[in-house]
This record gives sequence, structure tokens and C-alpha cells, in this order.
Amino acid sequence: MKKAIIGGLFAGLVALCSACSYTVPHFANPGDITEATKEGRATCGTILGLFRTGDCSINTAANNGGIHEVLVVDSVEANYIFYAKSETIVRGK
Repeated sequence: MKKAIIGGLFAGLVALCSACSYTVPHFANPGDITEATKEGRATCGTILGLFRTGDCSINTAANNGGIHEVLVVDSVEANYIFYAKSETIVRGK
């Protein structure tokens, strides 16, 4: 019985720590992607789907990377049980 309880607690801990993550590419400018020499990132998160933290806008990511002309925009999403994290990656000149 003790092993079953420990196994159940371990399975619950693994479920709480697991995440689903995916990347979605977006192209902002049909220019040559190889011209993108700079990269900027902006992150934000959501707690319980109610409280938002940070700023993951394209403008913030471009400012963080010192980018004046945006060529490529990517979004990375990671979802946990009680928390979701979003990251915007901007590449350009």
C-alpha cells in the first residue's frame, strides 16, 4: 500500500512539472532572412489564466534587440498546469 501511495505522489509530481511547448513562426517582412543580424526577445507569463506578467509584444522584443527593421517574428509558447509562458523572438536589422 505504501508503494502505491508513493507511486501516486510521484506520478502527480511528474504531471505538475510537465509542459507542452511549441514554436510558431511568423514572417513580418518578405525580405531576405539571411540579412537578419540582430535578435531581440520579450517574455511574459500568465498565472491561472487570470494574472498576466511581463510584456511580450513585438515592439518590446525589437527594442530589446536594438532592431529598426523587423524581418522575422517567432512565438514560443510553454504551458504548464497553473502557469503559461510566452516568448516573442524578433530578428532583423
